[in-house]
Amino acid sequence: MEDFFPIYVIASFVSLVIFYFIIKSAVKNAIKETQNVHNETDKLLKSILIKLGGNLPELMKIDNLLKDDFEVKKRTLNKKITSDRNYYAKIKELEIEVAQKEYDLKSKL
Repeated sequence: MEDFFPIYVIASFVSLVIFYFIIKSAVKNAIKETQNVHNETDKLLKSILIKLGGNLPELMKIDNLLKDDFEVKKRTLNKKITSDRNYYAKIKELEIEVAQKEYDLKSKL
């Protein structure tokens, strides 16, 4: 049994190294394929937009304007939500104040 231990260790190490290189190669190929698909998708989308009669620089400009408009509306909405929270908090404070005054009046009676 002791005679086979070094052979077992070496065989295990060699199989791990082979497994490592196989996995590394597979990951590298998957990354390359993903980049190729991404590039092909971009080319396809641009060709579709051009075939639909769109001028690509104009379409990109419109896309950027829409994104900017969305960001402005999102910021405005966030400010409105914050101001609404402040508004409702002030209403709650007034309700508490009125309830306290009612309680004080009832306790005096």
